[in-house]
Amino acid sequence: MTESLRTLLGSLIDYAGLFPPAALSMEPTVKNYDAYRRGANAWLLARLVMPVARLSEFESAAARLPPAGEEPRAWRLTSPLGPDVGADCDKIMEFNARHAPSPGKDSCMVESVEIRAANAKEIRAAASHVLHPLRPYYEIPLSGDLEGSLTAIGDVGGRAKVRTGGESPEMFPSSADLVRFFELCAGQGVAFKASAGLHRPVRGLQRYTYKPDSASSIMHGFLNVFLAASFVFEGMSQQDAAELLDEQSPAAFDWEEKGIAWREEYIGNEQLALARKVFCLTVGSCSFAEPVDNLKALALI
Repeated sequence: MTESLRTLLGSLIDYAGLFPPAALSMEPTVKNYDAYRRGANAWLLARLVMPVARLSEFESAAARLPPAGEEPRAWRLTSPLGPDVGADCDKIMEFNARHAPSPGKDSCMVESVEIRAANAKEIRAAASHVLHPLRPYYEIPLSGDLEGSLTAIGDVGGRAKVRTGGESPEMFPSSADLVRFFELCAGQGVAFKASAGLHRPVRGLQRYTYKPDSASSIMHGFLNVFLAASFVFEGMSQQDAAELLDEQSPAAFDWEEKGIAWREEYIGNEQLALARKVFCLTVGSCSFAEPVDNLKALALI
């Protein structure tokens, strides 16, 4: 694996095993995350997605795990909130206080919260309830006043969340819509995470669910999305970025040691590292194994 690919993909995946289409129960989700962070591909893993409504259930499942050994576990969580943002944030602050780091014991921290917001007014209303050190991500629609929503997110010091897929065709944004989102985020200085529909490295045909009779569709690839976002952060044109998102040939990408080339475009590791640190942050995925297996199938890792 080249250093450029490691730079692009490091700490990329927020594991969301509880969510569709995987929709696992709590026990295997917790066991999976614990195994992934100790495995050979732990460098790809970021946080565990854990709804605030299920934190108590998570505590019980985590407590049933066998001892971790000499090094205590350190759980990193991101929590989607319900309609009552204030009450949910209070629950999280209590949870974090109970699980603060202490010598010889597992620690657990909800690092960020994820809030659905239809517009700037809802973003500003929710922001008053989110206290430091929680980092809020606002899941916003790509339709409507997207620029106004991103302005509000920037004003309240938040981050954006964009859905890149789902279990039906209408849940997949067009490449043009995603590029517009990237450009507006970059213009407002707003970082973002993506969620849903990004199990394949490169854009291509994939089933909506794991059911044998599931329909299929062309879906975005996570390499396409995060590379296009990194290029947009460096000033790539809308047309080129949309074409990069539409790229379906793995051979079109050249994963060099010091950077990544696509067609006539090139981005170095320093630029990639900066984009991943401050702009295009993570992707929520109900599977960790599937993206890893697909990267292996392309001989990328």
